Amino acid sequence: MSGNEAVCIGAIRAGVNFFSTYPMTPASSILHYLAKQARDFGITVKHAEDEISGINMAIGAAHAGARAMTGTSGGGFALMNEGFGLAAITEIPLVVALSQRPGPATGLPTWTEQADLQYALHASQGEFLRAIYTPGDIEEAYKFTFDAFNLAEKYQIPVIVLLDKFLSESAFMSGELDPEYGEVDRGLIFEGDSENPVAHFERFKETKDGVCTRSIPGTDGGLFIASSNEHDEIGFVSDTAENRITQTDRRFSKQPFVTAEMPQPYLIGKEDAEMTFVCFGSMKQVLLEAMKFDDRFNFIYFPSVHPIDWDKVTELMKSKNLTMFENNKTAQLGALIAENTGIMINKKFLKYDGRPFFTEEVLEYVKEVL
Repeated sequence: MSGNEAVCIGAIRAGVNFFSTYPMTPASSILHYLAKQARDFGITVKHAEDEISGINMAIGAAHAGARAMTGTSGGGFALMNEGFGLAAITEIPLVVALSQRPGPATGLPTWTEQADLQYALHASQGEFLRAIYTPGDIEEAYKFTFDAFNLAEKYQIPVIVLLDKFLSESAFMSGELDPEYGEVDRGLIFEGDSENPVAHFERFKETKDGVCTRSIPGTDGGLFIASSNEHDEIGFVSDTAENRITQTDRRFSKQPFVTAEMPQPYLIGKEDAEMTFVCFGSMKQVLLEAMKFDDRFNFIYFPSVHPIDWDKVTELMKSKNLTMFENNKTAQLGALIAENTGIMINKKFLKYDGRPFFTEEVLEYVKEVL
């Protein structure tokens, strides 16, 4: 099974019923696989004319009550940026499968890299909450995609499942994916008020945890406006200072609750190993393979990067001989760690030639350092 196939099966398990995108390697096979399954599982699959249409169709479908998803690589996600922000300010749940390849521009279309992490963290203008899963194997690709749908609808935010070519399109062997994994949670949905069918609905009213009840179009008493401008409780455009602060703070007040549901970084290997790699995503598999031949190292693995508990990360990294291990040029996870913990990891083992790390390279590096 490939990583992209695992993503598709996780989405189907979650009840996805709308997928739209424009093909882009290495995410294209998500479109192909779901198209093959569309009739059996009741999924509307749209091959859009471009990525802008792809994300906007998915947002429209989610607004109308579908469990919607789009998928692309970095260049396509560049075109999706404005739509990504639209989903955030309208609080329409959206899942994006983002599979990385080398850039900039067309880069190396059929090779691998992990250079879009910072881009995913900061995509689209303004400040808003998003969640980013970074699965490292097909089991996590399956589970995290399922979780992404629940998280998106429960907290009404855009969620990214960040993959890379190595995970997306390589073939892996695994035990059975848990067919009973998780329960679908569609969040707070207004059931309607038949006695007041044309009443305005306070879709964006202030709440303790920031999460408002959604109203699906056509629901009695559920009239509101989904505006891309800043808006009041009903969705009417408002540019008052007080309203802007209220709505921004409300949307960000979801963050601690989302953090509590994200998978947190953890240590793999012997606690007292001589050196500790720090990695995210598919680099997990490379290190697990190398560990079969040399157990003098362990590694701290990030199954997600945002939002997470950085105090726990700081504690996890204490008294460790740390080395960043990333498939990119600038150690983007290392920069994120420094920004949030103050820990500067100066040792770096990086690769950015379009190829994944090989087991032999890891073993040679460990031998050289130790």
